[in-house]
Amino acid sequence: MNDLDQLEAEILKEEQRLSPEQQNMVENSANTNKANPIIAWLLWWFIGQFGAHRFYLNRSNAITMLIINIIGWISIILLIGYIILGIMFIWWIIDAFSIQAWLRENYLLKKKQAIDMINSNDNSTFDGQFTAK
Repeated sequence: MNDLDQLEAEILKEEQRLSPEQQNMVENSANTNKANPIIAWLLWWFIGQFGAHRFYLNRSNAITMLIINIIGWISIILLIGYIILGIMFIWWIIDAFSIQAWLRENYLLKKKQAIDMINSNDNSTFDGQFTAK
């Protein structure tokens, strides 16, 4: 079982403890706040060489991808830039196979955040009385 499947199983277990109304709130919150797949794929296609899709999906090595790509373009005059850009192209292609998993992870994390928020609200010592001053 991989990490995403394990995370999904944990979230499902936590979600089953919630009321149907709370489950609906979690689903709505996750769907509202999750990363848009169309934006992720467009960023990958048009400016993915610079790691834009990684920045959008909060992935590690986004800044590394950007810096190495800039170095590649600057050093193209010395011809070594072609090698660097070739490696970056391979990295860009590999990312295409990872985007779906990243989108799924993003969605699951948004669900977990919503569940944690509901649980923290239920566990707070709030007496429900407001006084206007």
